[in-house]
Amino acid sequence: MDPNANSHLERLPLRVIPTFKEWVSQTYKDPADAVKHYICFGREEPAVRSIPKGIGPNLAESFTSHLSHHKLAEQFVACIPDGRIIGAHGTVVTPDLNIIWELSPELDKQPTEHSLTKKSSFGRLRRTSETYAVLTSPYSGHYYHWLFEVLARIELIRRSGLSVDKYVINRNDAPGFQQETLSLLGIPMDQIVDCDQDTHVQAGCLIVPSFAAYTGIIPSWACQFIRSNLLKPSSDSKRPRAKRIYLSRADALYRRIANEVEVISFLKQYGFEPFTTTSLSALEQMQLFASAEAVLAPHGAGLTNLVYCSQPAKVIEIFSPAFIPTNFWSIFNNLGLEYYYYVAQSGKGLSYGWDGEDDIIVDLDQLSVILEMAGIEKVQEAEGSSSPNTQSRFTLEHIVKLSNCEMITELFRHYLNRDPIRSELEHYVQRLWAREPKEEILFDISNVSSYIE
Repeated sequence: MDPNANSHLERLPLRVIPTFKEWVSQTYKDPADAVKHYICFGREEPAVRSIPKGIGPNLAESFTSHLSHHKLAEQFVACIPDGRIIGAHGTVVTPDLNIIWELSPELDKQPTEHSLTKKSSFGRLRRTSETYAVLTSPYSGHYYHWLFEVLARIELIRRSGLSVDKYVINRNDAPGFQQETLSLLGIPMDQIVDCDQDTHVQAGCLIVPSFAAYTGIIPSWACQFIRSNLLKPSSDSKRPRAKRIYLSRADALYRRIANEVEVISFLKQYGFEPFTTTSLSALEQMQLFASAEAVLAPHGAGLTNLVYCSQPAKVIEIFSPAFIPTNFWSIFNNLGLEYYYYVAQSGKGLSYGWDGEDDIIVDLDQLSVILEMAGIEKVQEAEGSSSPNTQSRFTLEHIVKLSNCEMITELFRHYLNRDPIRSELEHYVQRLWAREPKEEILFDISNVSSYIE
């Protein structure tokens, strides 16, 4: 083992400093030196551009007051010569062995409880003269947090004008959207340093941008960076597009719509088409939302794609009464687009210890009211004509990977060039729930000659 590595094991972090500014003031007494290591961009003053409207508690008051009480933090880039990255979470450590809490927070802990202060051994130290940009985040495996707590921070590095050799991330099971979005930003995988439990690196310099959206309030510059750098124009006619999107969570473990078959059937008369994000690539999700004029969905990570919407798009977000966060209103507020909400009833479902993960029951009468409030009218069809958008937009190979309701609908479109009526949809979804082989259901639908009564 490298003797230099062993010599550092006794001197590993024992102290936590809450802010990087505090460490800079202790380390660099000359202000001219301090500003080279703490590159500050100031604080964005949030503005209310979109008043929430909807059914349930007065979220207009609670959301806008959250905006005023949770001020956006001062944005900066930290420059740490000889800084270290330690552990699976990519904890940022100064050369004099201080953990900077605001650059390496841990979930549900106070700064003094940081896990590294309790460890007795670490991975072998590796030194490099390269400059590493640290973009680690506790929730980096989740789509919303990946976009706004990881990728958006790249804009601060660009503003600083500093050059970077490698980017440090903690991929948390490496979801596919991470590599896809990094590629869209022009960052190849050979420029990525992924953290694991044995990570212990001392770089020539660490470049660490501050978090952009850690309080649920997203700065407008972060939205603009994501929109302008990830959303690419496409002429691919096979990419899914729809004017009115119903975003299902049928493929999720929790916070699903318990009566979704009824909801999807009801929404057909308004021209909404069901989608799940797991059936689409990140780029397909971007293109889908960019073409939308209305989005309706229960609260969930898929609504992160609202950042790609444009005028005159509207969103209706459905909440469980126990969990009403501001994240997605914050996006639409930055874009100045119309935001509506519906606080529905809690239903039974898989629970992980708190009511915010309960499934949701939608009242169709109230759904009709919120649609009217948003100015979303029923689609007009000529008598005897088929329902709109009845030609499937997917290949058969893709269709069988969709969620239950979406898969049945697309199979009908693929084989019969029409949508299933409600009784047909319920019949085949129940067969899927009973774990019948998809091949049998596919065969039966391909041979449907009449409606099921």
